[in-house]
Amino acid sequence: MLCRMWSRCALVVSVVVAGLVFGSLAVPVGAAASSADQAIAQAGVLVAGDLPSGWVQKPHDSSGDAATAKAAAKISSCKQFAAFTKANKKNPRAVSPDFDLGQASVSNTVALFSSAQSATAALAAFRNSSVAPCLNSLFSVLLKAQLAKDKSVGSQIKSIKSQVALASGVQGGDEAVAYEGPVVVTLKNGQATTIDVGYAAIRDGRAVNGYSYTTDSDISTVLTNAVNSSNGRLVAALAASH
Repeated sequence: MLCRMWSRCALVVSVVVAGLVFGSLAVPVGAAASSADQAIAQAGVLVAGDLPSGWVQKPHDSSGDAATAKAAAKISSCKQFAAFTKANKKNPRAVSPDFDLGQASVSNTVALFSSAQSATAALAAFRNSSVAPCLNSLFSVLLKAQLAKDKSVGSQIKSIKSQVALASGVQGGDEAVAYEGPVVVTLKNGQATTIDVGYAAIRDGRAVNGYSYTTDSDISTVLTNAVNSSNGRLVAALAASH
């Protein structure tokens, strides 16, 4: 049961995380300027070469986006979170595929704002002290709802505790904000499953590059290399556009 539950939890969490902070709804491209911004954003998305061999590329799963937005609207601590996601979705964006290895999953979304000032304001909303409580509440609500769909799993759940917190000492670009921590699912028989989740938003000028991941093992080196590689392309594309 624990093995089956772990697989189910990991799958659900990866779907929730992928759309939780940065979203993946398509943005219509109209004017030439928006088309150019879309191309810049595309330069910063993760590609297979950013990760070691063995990671499997899959189409991005946006199935959790609608449920996330609906749940966030009902949580009082999610106002700043909603402001951040709304700001991202108003701008030209590009979304990476999902990259999976075992129970780990990594993806990113790049948004191009109209100015560095507006990108800075969006990141300030993401840094707000209310965001961590919001994320934890959302995880508990969404994961519980998803697991309940499988009665053989949902009936065995005793508790779901999300402990995502603002990470300290995070550096990158002009500024960076990250949240990370475990989500612990405990069964009625006392067994527990832990899934580590993380989100990082890096601002370079008017671009915000948002990464999300779930894992059951240490993938810090893989993440660091993938972020440096993909965000480096974004910075180069921004410089070339001036």
